[in-house]
Amino acid sequence: EAINVFALAFYVNLFIGGITLLGSLIAVFFFQSYLQSTGLRFYIFCIPFYVLLAGITQPLTIWISRRKKFKSIAISRVGQSGVTQGSSLISGWLHGGAPSLILSANGGVLIAFLVLAFSSAKSLTHKWHHVTRNRMRSYAKKYRDFAFINTPHAFLGVFMDMAVLYLLNYFFSKSLVGHYAFGWRLLKLPVGVIGAAVYQVFFQKASAEKDNPEKLTLIVKQLTFRLLA
Repeated sequence: EAINVFALAFYVNLFIGGITLLGSLIAVFFFQSYLQSTGLRFYIFCIPFYVLLAGITQPLTIWISRRKKFKSIAISRVGQSGVTQGSSLISGWLHGGAPSLILSANGGVLIAFLVLAFSSAKSLTHKWHHVTRNRMRSYAKKYRDFAFINTPHAFLGVFMDMAVLYLLNYFFSKSLVGHYAFGWRLLKLPVGVIGAAVYQVFFQKASAEKDNPEKLTLIVKQLTFRLLA
């Protein structure tokens, strides 16, 4: 079942990446003069690259978590956070502008993808012959509620982040928006590194004890106390 669910997620991400690439091509066609004037014509193609790798990274992370290779997950998450946030801060001090932030995000997700792909390549290759269209179709129907619940949640999270930036930009200056984004990155960096390193370990243990409320409560308390300490 696991390999067919992974394959389903992989192909869905390929489809979404293709749609995003098509959207980027359309944007270049209709907004060519604007993109050329801002110097973002090339960087708009970083969007489908990021969407594809970030999407595939999620099922890879869960696959590796099932095999309890938490070291690889920790390395990928810390590497992604370190490259993205670190290079963003450096580019801010060097006045690199928007293109450097775009490249920082893509560099971080690329590091995470390479670490996870290298760690899971052997096990995925060994299991891939079990993948069939009928099985993927069956599991798509079985787990369709997950997409209907998680997708609005993800969009709402992105909307909340973008709404704050839009309101700040509307009522105040762009300089204030830049300072807000920079301060947010400084605050988010340590939390992101720590959270990214531990949450998949917690997810695996919590999933294993989902039918044991007492043990699950103990796991939550232990993790909370260790993070606060």
